[in-house]
Amino acid sequence: MRSVLNISLPPKTVAKIKKEVAASDYATVSEFFRDVLRERDERETMNKLRKQQAEITQYIKAYQKYPETERESRALAKLAISVLEPEEW
Repeated sequence: MRSVLNISLPPKTVAKIKKEVAASDYATVSEFFRDVLRERDERETMNKLRKQQAEITQYIKAYQKYPETERESRALAKLAISVLEPEEW
């Protein structure tokens, strides 16, 4: 079930949105806003993934500095942390 949400926007913004809807494949203003929100969610997800990728890259670089037995210990510790803190994944 959908809910209705009313928002107040300046006339120039409303005109810009209506122009965008008319010039695109959006059937309604609501569809436009749903798409904008989806894009925002995707952007946030990509930012989180980039951050995780950077953390993994740092971990791999640090991991490569240690002898094999220490590497294995650190890898297991990292795995344990990722299991214990699933909200970050």
